[in-house]
Amino acid sequence: MQWDDAAERHQLGTPQRGNGRLLGLLATLSVVIAIVLGVRFLRPPSEATAQPAVGQQLTQLALEPLDGDGEPLTLASLKGQVVLINFWGPWCGPCRLEFPELLELRESLASNPRFRFVSVTCMPGNDETDLVAQTKSYLSSEGFDLPVHRDPTFVTRLEVMKLNRDQFAFPTTVLLDQQGIIRGVWIGYKPGVTLAMREQIDSLLANQSP
Repeated sequence: MQWDDAAERHQLGTPQRGNGRLLGLLATLSVVIAIVLGVRFLRPPSEATAQPAVGQQLTQLALEPLDGDGEPLTLASLKGQVVLINFWGPWCGPCRLEFPELLELRESLASNPRFRFVSVTCMPGNDETDLVAQTKSYLSSEGFDLPVHRDPTFVTRLEVMKLNRDQFAFPTTVLLDQQGIIRGVWIGYKPGVTLAMREQIDSLLANQSP
C-alpha cells in the first residue's frame, strides 16, 4: 500500500499553476465527504425497523441441524422466545466479519432462556453440496462452537424474501418477537450493527411478562 500512498502524494503535491485554488477546494470537499461517509458507515444502521417485513408474521420456518443430529427448528419450537435469526455463509466476507460480533451478542444473552440465537448457514445458489463441509471447516478454523442450522428446502429464506419484498442478501438477520412477528431486519454488515440488535432485543425482553 506504500506505493499507492506515495503516488497519491506525488499527484496532489504538484498542482499546475492556476489550478491550486480549485484543487484546494476539491481537497476540502473530499475531506468533508469522507467524514460524512465515515459517520454513516460507522454508525449502527437505523433502517432495520423500516424494512417491509417488519410488523408481519413469519408463517414459514423449517430448519435442520447442520450435522443432522437433533430436532428440526419450527415456529412452534421457538414460540414464546425472542429470536434472532442470522442467515450467513462461510464463503461470504461480510458474514465472516459480522459472525464474531454476533457470537459475542449470543454469549452476553446466554443466561436468558427467553432469548434464542439461530445461526443458519447457506450457499449463494441452489447447490448446497459443500455447505456442511465448508461450514464445519470455517467454524473449526476459527474455534467457534455453537449449534448451526441449515435451510434445506429454502422455505425459510423464501418466506423472509416474500415478506421483505425480495430484499435479501448475505448476511441477513431477522428479529422475531415472542409471537413470531418480525421486529427488525438487518441486511448486510456494518460495524456496530449488533449494538442496534441488542437494543431491540432488550426492549422486547423488557416487555415480556415473566
